[in-house]
Amino acid sequence: MAGSGTRITVRSAAGGTAMSPVAMIAALLGRPAPAVGVPLQEAVDIADILNALRACS
Repeated sequence: MAGSGTRITVRSAAGGTAMSPVAMIAALLGRPAPAVGVPLQEAVDIADILNALRACS
């Protein structure tokens, strides 16, 4: 059980860490507009949190 939870948590953290710089680089280049980019980043964060919560169940 502990090994499975650790794997889920590490995978979730790695996924968020990999997606965030991509979104930041896109924002640096002006794509997408801030009104789209902010909710997109929040969606990435929420998806990571929900995935990490699977480790608690």
